[in-house]
Amino acid sequence: MVRYKVIINGKRRLSAVVDSLLSSIQLHFGSEALDVFVTQKPNDAIQAAKESTDRNEIIICIGGDGTLNEVVNGIMMALAKPSPLLIIPNGTGNDFCRGQKFLLHEKNIISALQNLSPTYYDVVRICSESEERYCINVCDAGLGGYTTQILNSLRRMGIDQGFSYKIASLYALLKFEPISMTLKLDEEVHSETKFMMVTVCNGNTFGNGLIIHPDANPKDGKLHLVLFEKVTWMDYIFQLSNLKQGRKLQHPGVKYVECTSVNIQSSKNLPFELDGELMDGMNFDIELLPSILPILQY
Repeated sequence: MVRYKVIINGKRRLSAVVDSLLSSIQLHFGSEALDVFVTQKPNDAIQAAKESTDRNEIIICIGGDGTLNEVVNGIMMALAKPSPLLIIPNGTGNDFCRGQKFLLHEKNIISALQNLSPTYYDVVRICSESEERYCINVCDAGLGGYTTQILNSLRRMGIDQGFSYKIASLYALLKFEPISMTLKLDEEVHSETKFMMVTVCNGNTFGNGLIIHPDANPKDGKLHLVLFEKVTWMDYIFQLSNLKQGRKLQHPGVKYVECTSVNIQSSKNLPFELDGELMDGMNFDIELLPSILPILQY
């Protein structure tokens, strides 16, 4: 019998649509085939996904980009081959699902869970001096990581999650100073300069709906980079409308490049984030793992 593991972010209430959808899934597949796990603390979803993968269970992730990141890390850390994954967005940004245009249609979701015919997605592996992590959507060094640091502080203060994005973004733009980095693409030195942000894209959307790289596709076997060099905070604000509408930025300080591996080095600790989760280090090796994660599309 096929068994399903539902992993839910316990810190966020289910929307009415998601709650109804979960009830329909439970009714359709029955309690014997479906095990529901609600996270209580950070990394709970990693452990649950790892154990479920080793038991060869189908995983249903219900949460935002942070929960999805933990589930992907658990799947990739398991000893068994990756489990098929179905993603139901229930977060603040839901950027990966937004970029992939996953729409909550009950009939299609039930059908995907029955047919179990996944599409294989690329995953990004990031290694720093002290840890190894995986990313399904976007990772970056510089402004994005700094914004995430501020965002986490605001959330700990109890500020509304939707509003905290705006506060964190504005504060980061005003305060952040470009950082000297050495960038290697496919093991060759590409540039040594100050960057406002180095963005490594598997998916195309981050930062609560900003289409950072319209060409990025997590099924094409490529890393798509956006390099922000001599870009001021005023430049960035003026370009926000283009990012929201999915247009490439026409600015001399912004470059678009493609590769399959990246190395980012700095002489000091870099603010670095992956799918909205922070990671520490001064040296990051970033590698694309093509067609490795089976995702059930709907």
